[in-house]
Amino acid sequence: MARQESKAVKQLCLAREVTNGVVLLKRGLGEVQASGYTANEYHPALLLLASGSERLMKAVLCLFDLSSKGAYPSCEDMKRWGHDLKELLELIRQKCKDSDYAGRCAACKRDVELLDDKVLLGFLRILADFGQYGRYHNFDVVGSNSKVGQYPESQWLTHQLTVILDENEKNAWFTDLPEEDDDSLLAKIRRRTVILIEGFARALARLFMFGPLGQEGRQMHAFIADFLNLTDDELGTRDYQRSRS
Repeated sequence: MARQESKAVKQLCLAREVTNGVVLLKRGLGEVQASGYTANEYHPALLLLASGSERLMKAVLCLFDLSSKGAYPSCEDMKRWGHDLKELLELIRQKCKDSDYAGRCAACKRDVELLDDKVLLGFLRILADFGQYGRYHNFDVVGSNSKVGQYPESQWLTHQLTVILDENEKNAWFTDLPEEDDDSLLAKIRRRTVILIEGFARALARLFMFGPLGQEGRQMHAFIADFLNLTDDELGTRDYQRSRS
């Protein structure tokens, strides 16, 4: 017989996952800010960002179900969601569309547009592949796995270079690779990446307060305050490296 916990216990467990998601994203952003100019320095960032994004999106989906159906999703429901971050985001976007979330306020409209941003989706695709397959890429190579994919850290760095730097900056990067971690192009890549992930996390956090997640969602505002309270001027300015320890 399936174990049935009280609603209060379920709320507590969901709050813990919201907190976990926020902590993992902050630590992942700290790894991005600390990363150098070689692909192999991005593994911790990808590991943390993938896990944090999945946990926070699944918490949002749980609250969507509670608000619309009066009950939390079952384990079978959550298994059907899978682990693909792109598909989880698509479920959230569809629920936002069904509830006309974009029409609630100007910030909500901008958030919905961000959740459909091709640059963000590119980052989430890499995180999704990493979360499902790429975490053990090196062991797959060692073990001669026939399904081994591309080196995920290289995909991440390549995507950063492609979408953040202009053509002149790309030429400069490949002509004279940076030798120091304070290189101006590397600093730009880090900052723009942080801004995008922060905007994504803030868009999810705002759903708790302004979205159709019911009273239970609003009651969790303290757990998502780090991203919820981010202003546009603050994006890209916070030091997350203290979150790494």
